[in-house]
Amino acid sequence: MSEPTALQRLLQLAEQVRVPEALSREGLAERFGAPGDLEVDAGQVWRACWDDVSALLLITDVEDLTVAAVPVTLDLPAAPGRTVVVDATSTAFGLDAVAWISLSGRFPLRVLDQPVDRWQDDLVASIRGTVVDTSAEPAFASREMMWAELADDLTALRDVPALPVHVSGEKHTTLRALLGQSLDLRQLVTALQPLGYTQADVMTVLNGKKPLTPDAAATVAEVTGIDPGAIEAAVLALPRDFVAEADHPRWRHAWQRRAEQHEQDEATGRLEGSYAFFARAARETGSGPVDWRARLTQYFQREEQEGSAG
Repeated sequence: MSEPTALQRLLQLAEQVRVPEALSREGLAERFGAPGDLEVDAGQVWRACWDDVSALLLITDVEDLTVAAVPVTLDLPAAPGRTVVVDATSTAFGLDAVAWISLSGRFPLRVLDQPVDRWQDDLVASIRGTVVDTSAEPAFASREMMWAELADDLTALRDVPALPVHVSGEKHTTLRALLGQSLDLRQLVTALQPLGYTQADVMTVLNGKKPLTPDAAATVAEVTGIDPGAIEAAVLALPRDFVAEADHPRWRHAWQRRAEQHEQDEATGRLEGSYAFFARAARETGSGPVDWRARLTQYFQREEQEGSAG
């Protein structure tokens, strides 16, 4: 047989690294549905990401604001006592997967971006029930570095900015109360106008019904002498059921589009948008429970229509 040409070698290499059909955009949509239909369940493997940090997480339990998960990597050497190796035939990746049980923990729902696989219940139960014992594990520099880098990424995902959530019995101090007798409305309006805040916006901020962006909080801190962290915290917390829906990954791409349209980072866009939507809900909602999924659908659609009309 003659030596394969360069083109043939490239085609062979492409065949080896080709993305499995199940992980293509079409394959993911067929298996998990459209973004608006996504549900989070134990046994799913999700891509989690925020800014430039990403990881794969095997979901083992779901609460309203967080998930319990085991980080997963692909085609990496196992660390005895810290990991469980999952054979390639049990995953959609076409590669062996490594579940890092020693790095298991809870992660905010808002970092989940896309489900990529679903593992069998018995496999998930086995991983969940594995006892971590690293006392007898030999030390390997490369393995320790890999573990440390993954641990850093997971810490970054846990620490992504959160929406303020109302806790029963907990009181929040508004900016008006924080400033007290030193409040100078004209000074605040003058300071915040260059950042796009009208006098009506400033009044809403003072009453804790609109959050300040980090830049605006820094500006208020400069003119009042109050710590920026205290100023950012001077906002009324949102109901837990609203935040649970707003944080659900079915809205992830909608928040990202909104942030991009407003030239904001995702955290700021999600914070400002949540308060804008909740303020609208307060004007439109009567008594009784609110279907926040339906409401958020309406709000995002309305914003897109208003943006198109503008």
